[in-house]
Amino acid sequence: MEDIPTQPDSPHPRILLSRALSNAQAFTNAFKETPAEIVGLPLIEIQTLPLQLNIHDLNAYQWVCFTSQIAARHVLSHLPSLPKHIKIGAVGPKTARVIEEQTQKPPDFISPQANATSLINHFIETEPQGSILWPCGNLTATASFDFKTLSLHPLIVYNTTSVLSIPLEIRKTLAQGMDFIVFTSPSAVHSFHQHQLPLTQSTLVSIGPSTSRAIKETLKAPVLEASSQTLEALAHSIIDKIASS
Repeated sequence: MEDIPTQPDSPHPRILLSRALSNAQAFTNAFKETPAEIVGLPLIEIQTLPLQLNIHDLNAYQWVCFTSQIAARHVLSHLPSLPKHIKIGAVGPKTARVIEEQTQKPPDFISPQANATSLINHFIETEPQGSILWPCGNLTATASFDFKTLSLHPLIVYNTTSVLSIPLEIRKTLAQGMDFIVFTSPSAVHSFHQHQLPLTQSTLVSIGPSTSRAIKETLKAPVLEASSQTLEALAHSIIDKIASS
């Protein structure tokens, strides 16, 4: 097992989260009984793209599968009703909730592992002849899969880019040392590296396997991974680590 360094000197654990705290209430609420200093640092920006898509375009597909809440909200607000034959897939429960809010019915399939890999594998195994529309972001990778006779059509509906700059006060805070630096996506890891932010002796915490892989490959550091890909699980992985220290 990898030795994960910590910084024990702070009176309360100091945590940097790679998103705005206003968009992470499930994470911050978990620390009500475990005092911590939590700093939010959005590392990526999302820009939705104009959709060149109408309801008739969907007749060529059996499924529409959404890889994120952003993709689901953007497409379904543009096309609030889909052809009756279309089935809908969701990458995880939060994306499924957005789909249900928009369509007034739950999706036909929700990926049990809450990631794009398990969503794709489900169709490779169960519907190899299917034709799937795949609304996604510019960083969603599908090239590594052997689709055989499965026809998957990525449709980029938003771009994910690194933030242009990091506030000076955040750089100073990081330079003083954080106990935990928490990453919620691979793109956040790459942005952190691009801006040459210091790791000091922080424990790096990941929301899931693809983010862990990005940390190990890009930052060359050990990682503490959440038990499931939710903000709540991410918080509890830190709380458990604090309790065991």
